Amino acid sequence: MCFAPKKHKFFASVSQDNTLKVWNTATADGEEGPTIVNSAQMTIMAHQKYINAVRVSPNDKLVATSSQDKTINIWQASSLQLKKTLKGHSSGIWDIQFAPTEQLLVSASGDKLCKVWNVGSGECLATLQGHDTALVKASWLNAGL
Repeated sequence: MCFAPKKHKFFASVSQDNTLKVWNTATADGEEGPTIVNSAQMTIMAHQKYINAVRVSPNDKLVATSSQDKTINIWQASSLQLKKTLKGHSSGIWDIQFAPTEQLLVSASGDKLCKVWNVGSGECLATLQGHDTALVKASWLNAGL
């Protein structure tokens, strides 16, 4: 069961059951009290191992997921159709973040590396190394410029 504030109509969630779900809370508008949603609008098996992160692009058109299967999948938000799979890490990927102004994505992995990806082409643009242990989070500074 999921409780959601009414101001958010759609959101995505991921799980250790390897699924990506899109939820819609718009149907409960006008009701008093918290919205209770018992089933997702869309559900897909998104990865081969459990999923660590889900992010929505700044323009709301793409959803990215990262997993212990060492991949990042890029999905069309409206249909959850797979657009690209990004490969290059040698360990599970704990976090991903879209840049707010560019079509870039950064990933943080258990292999002690951050990678910067071109979302459109799927190309790895940079590999950032220097941590001594697994990376668990990454974030953009300066709006990703």
